[in-house]
Formats: sequence, C-alpha cells, structure tokens
Amino acid sequence: MSSFPLLQLPLIPLGIIIRQLEFHQLIALSLQFTRIHNILKLFKIPIETFFWEITRNFWIRISLNTHSARPMRFNITYDRADGATRSLKLSKGKEKIASTQDGMIVNIDCAQIDDVSRMEMCSKLTEHLLQIIKVDNYILESDTIQRANLLSENFLVWKITNRFEKIRISCSDGYELTFEDVEFLLGGVSCDHLHLNCNRNEFPDFEYNQPLVHPRITMYHCEWLKMESTLESESKKIAMSNEDITSEDLNSILRTWQDTEKLGNLEEFKIDLYDHFDMIRDQIMDGILEVEVENPKERKNENGGDRRENARKTLLLDRVFILTQMFLDEGLL
Repeated sequence: MSSFPLLQLPLIPLGIIIRQLEFHQLIALSLQFTRIHNILKLFKIPIETFFWEITRNFWIRISLNTHSARPMRFNITYDRADGATRSLKLSKGKEKIASTQDGMIVNIDCAQIDDVSRMEMCSKLTEHLLQIIKVDNYILESDTIQRANLLSENFLVWKITNRFEKIRISCSDGYELTFEDVEFLLGGVSCDHLHLNCNRNEFPDFEYNQPLVHPRITMYHCEWLKMESTLESESKKIAMSNEDITSEDLNSILRTWQDTEKLGNLEEFKIDLYDHFDMIRDQIMDGILEVEVENPKERKNENGGDRRENARKTLLLDRVFILTQMFLDEGLL
C-alpha cells in the first residue's frame, strides 16, 4: 500500500490531483485504501443527491448524483455460494467500474446472508461515504418493509441525515406498523415529500390525528389517518387515497379550505376515490362557490384508440382540488 503513488504526494498537490480524478475513481480508492480515504475526508466531495433504494428482493442500491456527472450507483451484492464472501460492486449505469471484496474497509462480519445483514451493510457503507462527501439532499425509497425494520433507530440513515428531499416507503404484508413509526415519519423527520403506502385494513385499530406538516405528502391506503390531520394540515400539496371518506368529509375539507384560515398553505389537494365512487355532487359542493369543473380530456394511446378512461376532472377552488376518480359518466359531475 505504501508504494501507491498518490500516497507519496504532499497534501496540496494531492488536492489538485484529486479534483482531476473521476468521481468513481475516488470512491474506489476510498473503499480500498484506508490512507487515501483519510485524505479524502479533508476535501469533502460535493454531491447533489444521496439516494438510498431498498428493492422488493432486498437488494440495496446507493446512488450519488453529482452536480456535473451522471449518477453513480452502488450495488451491494453477496456471494450466496458459501455465505461468507461479500463484495461491493461499483457501477455507472450498466457499466461495471470496480469490485472490492475480502479486504474492503467497509466489510462487516456476518456469517449468514439475510435482510438484517444487508441493512447493516447499507449503514456501514453510508457512514463510510458520508465521511468524504458533502450532500445537499437525501432521498430514501423502499419498495417493501419486511423483517428488516427500516425505521429502526439502529439504521444509520436516520442518525446521520438531518433533512430529506423525499422519503417513499411501502409497507409489505407482515410488517407491523406501530404508532411510534408513524409519529416518527409524520412528525419526527424533516422531509420535503413524504410518500407512504400501507395496506388496506391492515391496522384496523390504529388512528393518527396530528396535523400534517411536510410541505408535500402522499398517503395511500392510510385509512387510519383521521380528518383532523387533514383539516389542520400545514402542507402545500396533499395526495391521498381513502376508501372510507364520505361526501360530507370532502365538503368539510372544501369548506375549511374556502372559508377559514386553516389549510392556508394548501395549494393542491388530490384524492383517489377508486371505482366504488358513489358520492353525491350536491353534497360535495354544498356551499362551495366559484368552482370550475373541467371536462374530461380525451387521450389517445399509441394505437390511436380512445383513452377516456384516464381522464380526470379538476375542481378549481382558488387553488387546485383534484378528484382522480375516472368520471366516465358525465352525469356524476
């Protein structure tokens, strides 16, 4: 390691050389050489976005978007043959750049390949990378939460990240969402856009009634979110699906939005009502003035066919209120 040429240079010339290297080269050197990693800690490479992605098959990907280059993607992979060899593959798009194993300094001691060890690996790698980069925005996306608890305080992401650009989490079958988890996501994390997708009727005895505070919030199948949370919201954009909401509930939201100082930040409200839509227009619009109802827009598919089934009605009330139900029957509105 001592013969590596970069290690023989004084600090200032080394800094000039570092700025000339490709970003992926610096990351590869950092993962393989402890001394270079320690030097890079002094320079803090600027990164636009740090992106975590946990997929349904529990591969963990970390992408780093620089200000001037294409995204860097890190795929954490394991050799399942013997359950011992662990490797980290570095790639840029589909192009493989580097592969480290055995001696990589972010290695962890785990004898079995399971979801928890991958989360530990993600935390280890995150901790390592954040020592040498300066991040503007963080994004976390998980297609599934199951077995390995993404919301555990032991997951380093929550400890090192002060502010997220976006968090998108889907709850898989078998994951037990607790009040503490919801309170943490809705009130304990600074985030520009929170996207939470739960399972219908999975938590029948669960309720949440605190105001929504994130600037933008998307919540699907979250029937446990009570009306008080929406009516006291500080958000600018709200999108939700709720099969339990009634015509009176929608009217209450519109009245609050129109006649009071509540929902003062709200610019857009969107709700998916599904095919069981049986609401009464007069009840929804009772007491609501100056509302313009747009006609469904006809869209053509690639074969030139009619795609009116994708049309949406938009109700304008100073700001924007959107019903995303498919209004095929002109008599509904």
